[in-house]
Amino acid sequence: MKPNIYHYLNYRLFLKDFYCYLNDKSGLSYRKFSKLCGSSLPSFLQLLLKGKARVNLRQADKVCTGLKLNKAECKHFLNLIGIDNAKTFEEKEQFFSLALKAKTKKTQYKIEKNQLQYYSKWFYSSIWALLGYYDFNPKKDSFAKLGKQFQPTLSAQNVSSAIKLLKNLKLLKLNKASCLKPVANHLTTGPNPSSMLIKKYQLESGKKALDAINSLDHKLLEFSTLTSYISEEGFNTIKEEIIKTRKRIIDIVSNDSNEDRVYQLNLQFFPVTKIKK
Repeated sequence: MKPNIYHYLNYRLFLKDFYCYLNDKSGLSYRKFSKLCGSSLPSFLQLLLKGKARVNLRQADKVCTGLKLNKAECKHFLNLIGIDNAKTFEEKEQFFSLALKAKTKKTQYKIEKNQLQYYSKWFYSSIWALLGYYDFNPKKDSFAKLGKQFQPTLSAQNVSSAIKLLKNLKLLKLNKASCLKPVANHLTTGPNPSSMLIKKYQLESGKKALDAINSLDHKLLEFSTLTSYISEEGFNTIKEEIIKTRKRIIDIVSNDSNEDRVYQLNLQFFPVTKIKK
């Protein structure tokens, strides 16, 4: 079946699926597909999927023409290009919002609007976690009371919007005492999250970590920073260890009991210099 561009928020995946569609239909080669995309490189698609090449705005017009996209489809494709080529997070977010608007208008994937909202505020996931041990009956208890459990205190309006969102996402359910409870004891982005959604959430989480350093008793915190020089092999080994550590922490959370607080763990590992050629 011909790929529907409105099902995509990643233009690389769209081009990959479009090539597979044409290849199955007529045996189209990589070389000919590259020409359709306005590239003279026979391996253009492979380089694109590996992140070693990208489609610029001028080339995007050739892609739209080669794949016979209509005006509205071309506009959506250009927004996907904008997400990938934008230099700042604000620019990426602007293109992402435009692409998501077109996607939800043309398809039934409305859940992603809620996902975008979920990852935009740190307290959505924190309220979800708090309800794991804090009894909150929406018919008897006030949103303001729930908001006072946080530091700083959350407004009743923020708590109300969070509860509404979490219920819409089916992340909460009523127990026998009519209290809202999480459907699981932890949430994770998984190995392949939508980058724009998660980046927005991680920025919020980073801001919250800065607030914690400045305002909370250090006895309640565990912060550590390490700067060192490493090889590519060292990088890959450390990355694997971080993944293993994260899984072990999830196991601890899954088997914990008598919970009385909500904590957030952020793991960052990033370069501060260019890689030596």
